[in-house]
Amino acid sequence: RFEKTRINCEKDLILLKQINKRESDSIEKEKQTLALEERRLELRERATIVRSLELRNIQMS
Repeated sequence: RFEKTRINCEKDLILLKQINKRESDSIEKEKQTLALEERRLELRERATIVRSLELRNIQMS
């Protein structure tokens, strides 16, 4: 009986480790997604600034 309980506890521990790994992987993936989104927004902002400067140059010509 004790052996069965010990085996069940070991199985539970393995399951918890798997769940923790999945959560950790999910968090890491979310961080990467957010970093990419932040980079995309920075590039859009930079493109907007360049466009604005180009328009200003055209108007001054």
